[in-house]
Amino acid sequence: YTHEDLARNMWVNPEEVPDANKDGAIDIRDIDTNGDGIISPEEFGAVYDGKDSGLNGKNPNGYLDDIFGYSFAYDRPDPMDTYGHGTHSAGTIAAVMDNLKGITGVAPKAKIMALQGLGDDGSGSTATLCEALKYAYDNKADVISCSWGSPGKNPALDDVFKAAYRAGATAVAAAGNANVNVTNVAPANIDSVIAVAASSQDDKKCSFSNWGLSIDVSAPGGGYADEPRTGIYNILSTMPDGSTLADPLLKIAPGYYRLAGTSMACPHVAGLAALIKSMYLNDPVQGSPDAIRGRIL
Repeated sequence: YTHEDLARNMWVNPEEVPDANKDGAIDIRDIDTNGDGIISPEEFGAVYDGKDSGLNGKNPNGYLDDIFGYSFAYDRPDPMDTYGHGTHSAGTIAAVMDNLKGITGVAPKAKIMALQGLGDDGSGSTATLCEALKYAYDNKADVISCSWGSPGKNPALDDVFKAAYRAGATAVAAAGNANVNVTNVAPANIDSVIAVAASSQDDKKCSFSNWGLSIDVSAPGGGYADEPRTGIYNILSTMPDGSTLADPLLKIAPGYYRLAGTSMACPHVAGLAALIKSMYLNDPVQGSPDAIRGRIL
């Protein structure tokens, strides 16, 4: 939410933020009081009141100050991504368009609900991931992008993705980077989830990408295995300087880095799902997860 190419597209919880500018809408402009497109620490602090507000007449949801989302990994309101992986994925989906900065997302008017289900080292538990997923569909997320996975079948994840599907959310997941059959990787092996493999610039499977009959589609995920390291890692997106994954060799400019993986492929498809959903916001049939999935396939 502090990145110059993402802040304006952050989802804002309408139950936690008042209509500060009195325009009849609850959005980032009610927090970005100086209008510079970046959320400063002072602006962020101004909306944190230490309360589970339920401002606009609804019941409190049990999460204090969940302004942009929530960190379930640390049970705190601030979902700041110090790892960098989530920010890179978010930029591919919804980096701001026509702001003369950085890149443009696949769905540049989509809103980013920041939910941290894994810790600052990129690992965590099924329980916190399930909490994050439930928060997403409870708060009417249209698309859930999951650039993460774990080995084997996972009944708990299966149940929560089924609930997300029933709530009308289209779920997209990375296939994984072990060059194995995706049947053994959750949540990509869940029927209601769109599983995304990674393709190279000539539309061939990236060497690392998982594969198999459970793959639904492929999307850009990296370069050639026999290229130098900086050639393999060629998916450019947003990432904070100083984050764990901010490799100086892969830096293009402050806040912009190249990475590779099915984690980079997944948000391309999530962005596409968001674009399709935007065409059918008032059509429950054409805007359903099944219809969106069918159009993508």
